[in-house]
Amino acid sequence: MIGGNPIEQALLMLESEIFGGDAAPQQTQSFEIAHAYQGEDAVEMVRREHDQGERFSVAFVDFRMPPGWNGVETTRRLWEIEPDLRIVICTAHADLRWSQVVEDLGGRDLHLLRKPFSPAEVRELAERLGRRSQPKPEAGDESSSCE
Repeated sequence: MIGGNPIEQALLMLESEIFGGDAAPQQTQSFEIAHAYQGEDAVEMVRREHDQGERFSVAFVDFRMPPGWNGVETTRRLWEIEPDLRIVICTAHADLRWSQVVEDLGGRDLHLLRKPFSPAEVRELAERLGRRSQPKPEAGDESSSCE
């Protein structure tokens, strides 16, 4: 997604006039989004993509999804299929003991997003974690860049 809508362009121009600097639109990643209402459905979706040679890079998993699996069980099962899948656990529940969740999942790399959250927070996490899960460029690849 490059450039955004006209309002975004106008804000970038105004920001440039006030603060100086380049008003060129910033390039952001675009995403293909898939969703499931229950953990079981999410696992099946990831399995289907995996079997076709595709993969998801980031999953946002709600901690509580009654009546099915919770976020811990869903994450555990997702990692059985895609061990490198980046997981963001989303919750509005104050009783969540994050250290216990991390321990239950073997101390793996997890991220927590507390509700309510903004679309900007979701996008920032998706972009950051999506970049981390992309294959690293080979040595000597002219398209490689430093982060």
